[in-house]
Amino acid sequence: MKMDNGVMIMRELENGVALKPGGMHIMFIDAPKPFAEGETVAVTLSFEKAGTVTLELPVGALGSTEMPKAD
Repeated sequence: MKMDNGVMIMRELENGVALKPGGMHIMFIDAPKPFAEGETVAVTLSFEKAGTVTLELPVGALGSTEMPKAD
């Protein structure tokens, strides 16, 4: 990503990324409701080579650098 005149521009990365606290992220646009700390969100990702993967992602505290504890 980069900032261009106050607008964040995102781009594809050749070697992929690891999604972890403090690192790369997924941006949700037009989510039906705000995510609440402690809840779990079902997310379906579509990959060119790996196909479709559905995950249950725990919602952590805003700005946290640690993974939320699983129940």
